[in-house]
This record gives sequence, structure tokens and C-alpha cells, in this order.
Amino acid sequence: MAATTAGNEVILKDGRGRVRRLTLKELLFSDRAEVIPEQAGPSAHDVQEIASVVLGQLREEVRRVLLERAEHVREVLTGYRSGNWNRPSRRAA
Repeated sequence: MAATTAGNEVILKDGRGRVRRLTLKELLFSDRAEVIPEQAGPSAHDVQEIASVVLGQLREEVRRVLLERAEHVREVLTGYRSGNWNRPSRRAA
């Protein structure tokens, strides 16, 4: 990826092995390009919903419990419930 005066551009290899240069916008929104992952993982063509869609459908009380557990995980990983020492936890207010 490269930042140019025309915007962000990417250099990639097409299906025939030729090197191409496209704007990031064209890569993301054009039918001419498709991201092909090197390893198995989530894909735009998956039938499962992405996490944000699933989490957005949770009831308020379930979402609150989940957020509290996430705070505990961030605290274990970083030492701070917010995950960032610059941003106070919601509970600290």
C-alpha cells in the first residue's frame, strides 16, 4: 500500500501473475478485484454473520454482561479495563 497524491494505492498481483496498481477504493468497491486470502478465515462470502451484526442483536442486559467481561479481559491483558491507560474505565467515572 502506498499513499499518493491521488489517494491510497495498492500494488497487487492479478490471477495471471501480472503486477497491477489500483486505488484502494477501486480494490474495495470494484467487481474487477477480489481479495483472496492466503489462509482459511472469515470471508465476505461466508454465510455466517459478522461479529458486529451478531453483537448488535443482543438484548441490553446480555450486552452489559458481555461488556463487563470484555473489560476484565482487557484488564488482564493491559492492566486497564478500558485497554488503554489514557482512557479511564467507564466504572472509574
